[in-house]
Amino acid sequence: MNPFVRLWSKKRILRKGRLTGCMVLISLVMAPVVAALIFSQSMVNSMIEKFVRISDGHIQISGSSYENIPDEYVLSIKKTVKGYALMYSATETASLQLKGVSEINSDYLKLETIKEDQKKNLNGVCISATTAEQLGVGLGDKVAMMVVPDTEHGVLRPVMLQVTSIYSTGYNQIDKNLAFIDYSYATRLFESAESRITEIILKTDFQNNLNEIKHIIKTDGIITDWQQNNISIYNNYIVSMQSILMVLIIIVIVAAFFTASVANQIVEDDSREIALAKLLGSTDSNVRKSAFLSIFAVTLSGMAIGLCLGILIGMNLSPVLVLLSEKNILTLDYYLVDFKATIPWSQIGLIMLIMAAVSAISVMISLRHTRKITPMRLFTGV
Repeated sequence: MNPFVRLWSKKRILRKGRLTGCMVLISLVMAPVVAALIFSQSMVNSMIEKFVRISDGHIQISGSSYENIPDEYVLSIKKTVKGYALMYSATETASLQLKGVSEINSDYLKLETIKEDQKKNLNGVCISATTAEQLGVGLGDKVAMMVVPDTEHGVLRPVMLQVTSIYSTGYNQIDKNLAFIDYSYATRLFESAESRITEIILKTDFQNNLNEIKHIIKTDGIITDWQQNNISIYNNYIVSMQSILMVLIIIVIVAAFFTASVANQIVEDDSREIALAKLLGSTDSNVRKSAFLSIFAVTLSGMAIGLCLGILIGMNLSPVLVLLSEKNILTLDYYLVDFKATIPWSQIGLIMLIMAAVSAISVMISLRHTRKITPMRLFTGV
């Protein structure tokens, strides 16, 4: 690097308060952007994991048994029975999907709380804390249920159940629609073969290869995956992530253009020094390189500081949401308040690359008018 360029770049960085302000602004923009990316990606990933493990599984086989699925793909396989019913308390009604399982496994369901009532005089039902609050019932209380028939010739069947378990997953939008009953009892309530669902949960490494794994399975039944069965939910996740990413890209682009105005102001402030440098033999290229390196170095420093702050904030958002959830804020019903934070490095890298590129281009364009500054400015003042 030209010694003049290196020396003047360092001098400008050290003495220009305007560059320090630019670095602070860039870091203050980057920090919430990174935190927002961590929050949104972690939230969506956790929602998908909760939904898959509790409601559907990654792959479902209905109407028949399965064969030939390698064990190295599978985390767990569960036989379930699914149907729909209306549940009544003394004053309220709830529409639920009933899921018959052989065992309510708190680890499998990733339950936050589960309580058992030891006195089971009737067939038991496990409802969520959300449904229990909606119906105004608790452990040991009795509820009436009208089972929706799953065959053409079926009829509505009223049954009486006892609330033997209450669970909570932390995701209200799942909890309010799902209840669990014993598998053998569910087979008596729902008789069609299509109600018998084998749920397959895949290991992490294979969760993005749903179509490939479905082709491996040999069965006479119907094979679907959770994305097919819940197309609106899946599309909502995808659209939400894309929309958030686009908004954040626009924000960093606007912030990056701010560096161009800083570059313009620096050139104006240093116009006499630039004229003197040219009088002493410095070229337009060296002047532009000096200004560019000083501004771009400050921009990268601000991005690095913002990245560290954003990661620190994003990785600690879950405890904050847990505290806010105690305030019964309605908006939080649509989010998980306890989720595993993950850092989306690819998206963060894209955001930082865009910001650096736009900043570099805007600064280079702004510095073109340095060639209009000539040594004559020392004598004329213009």
